[in-house]
Amino acid sequence: RRDDDGVIDLEEFSSALGMEVNELSRQLFRSFDVNSDGVLNFREFLQGLSIMVLGSEKERLRLAFNIYDIDRDGSISRDELYSLCRSCLSGTSVAMTDETVHKLVDAALLSADLDGNGVIDIDEFEQLTRQQPSLLASLSFDARHILGSGGDGK
Repeated sequence: RRDDDGVIDLEEFSSALGMEVNELSRQLFRSFDVNSDGVLNFREFLQGLSIMVLGSEKERLRLAFNIYDIDRDGSISRDELYSLCRSCLSGTSVAMTDETVHKLVDAALLSADLDGNGVIDIDEFEQLTRQQPSLLASLSFDARHILGSGGDGK
């Protein structure tokens, strides 16, 4: 849906990135929405895309952390991790029971929560991404389809 109002809402954003509107796309949208007004202006959209396409490891780390930190309290809880895992699995051919997802989340939390306080902070998240670089690699992508070029010069 495109309405030429000069700003990008969640539906337009998700569509542009080829995503369904779900918890993951909402969180990514919130991470781009610097002024928290519920829409993206052109600058916010470009800055967010720039981080995803050209950002340093530290910038992409912060973006990824912000996506997982749903309540923006500076840490990732078990519930936040579960919510995003469930969201990422929806719409895929991967079928997992809630019990299996909870076990995976618990294992991830046990592995990443180095100080044992039950949540993952930014430093622990950084160490986790060093062990599992795919967490940041998933935030890098070829943006040609967003920019209107399929790579064939058209």
